[in-house]
Amino acid sequence: APLPGLYLPAGYEARFREGRFAGLEPRPGFPERVERQWVHDLAPHPTHSRFLTPETVFRDMPLLEPSRGCPHPCRFCTAGYADNPPRHHPLARLLGEAEAARPHTRRVGLVAPSPGDHPAFGDLVARLVAQGFEVSPSSIRIDHLTPEVVELLVRSGNRSLTLAPEGGSDHLRGVISKGFTEAQILAAAEALAAAGLHRVKLYLMVGLPEETEADVAAAGELVAAVRDRFLPHWRRAGRAGSITVSLNQLVPKPHTPFQWEGLAPFETVAARIAALRARLEPLGNVRLDTDPPLTVAVEAALSRGDRRAADLLLAAARDRGRWRRALPAWLAATGTDLHAPLDPKAPLPWSHVATGLITPYLAREAHRARLAKVSRPCPPDLVGCHKCGIC
Repeated sequence: APLPGLYLPAGYEARFREGRFAGLEPRPGFPERVERQWVHDLAPHPTHSRFLTPETVFRDMPLLEPSRGCPHPCRFCTAGYADNPPRHHPLARLLGEAEAARPHTRRVGLVAPSPGDHPAFGDLVARLVAQGFEVSPSSIRIDHLTPEVVELLVRSGNRSLTLAPEGGSDHLRGVISKGFTEAQILAAAEALAAAGLHRVKLYLMVGLPEETEADVAAAGELVAAVRDRFLPHWRRAGRAGSITVSLNQLVPKPHTPFQWEGLAPFETVAARIAALRARLEPLGNVRLDTDPPLTVAVEAALSRGDRRAADLLLAAARDRGRWRRALPAWLAATGTDLHAPLDPKAPLPWSHVATGLITPYLAREAHRARLAKVSRPCPPDLVGCHKCGIC
């Protein structure tokens, strides 16, 4: 029998019915489902990068992991579901790992789905800054961007930070369970502007379930309002800043409440991007970045694909990465429709992976998305909470 948590594809026979995935049949000696293995206590397991080299993206920045998992059930993101429960490294360990890198660098990166949820995040940043480090978190939730935290990050050397409302309207933020109000978003923008930042990035999504043209219009007004918070500060400084809006189409991910959703039609998404671009173009110092539909389609094919996705990878590799030819041929050969929803009652290509989540929980969250209801995060101590099945 294989080791627990080890998935050996040869031990499972893929079944198809009328060209559609119908499940995996384990061969004798193999479990029906592969149980996820995870570290319950991070304290005995230091996790940080040890190599500093100009040949990598982060060059002279060692990466520390303050936390693992995420307490926030944002419905488009795997981290708040398949990577839970949230766990944290001890503060002393993190400070020691940074200090060990001091002879080589004055920069440190904090990498986690939500670094600000570490119970000692404010103390961690303050002490790293006091030790002379430039601190770069992978992301910070809007409700963690207090004026004090922003001031510390700017003082440490950050010249740009990111706001990630994801949904451009209160309605869409309810759909994805990102429970920020517009007032909170604008307060965070004001904190960034007051701290002297001249560059900011906004993450927004398009092609979400329940999305309407009104939501797209609200996104445009939100960007304009964020810009209005920065303009007075830029004028006083005598220097124009910039806002980059990164607009990404939803690609439904396994083990999330949106895993059954189809990819939004590209024609619909293109029209909504055009509407948002038309609203933003008259605004100075605002740039809109989007992914091309081909990139989104490839990501969707690989994200939701069954074993036949291997044929797509091989075809693209043999054609020197020409996805524009490989993808349509693979879609036609397999009869795959990226825009069609998946049957909630049918086996999924990842159903054999047991993350600890119970399927009814994901189905309930999908229903709450349709009602635009925000769900509560995991409690800090995780005591008495059994809603998702992991704890």
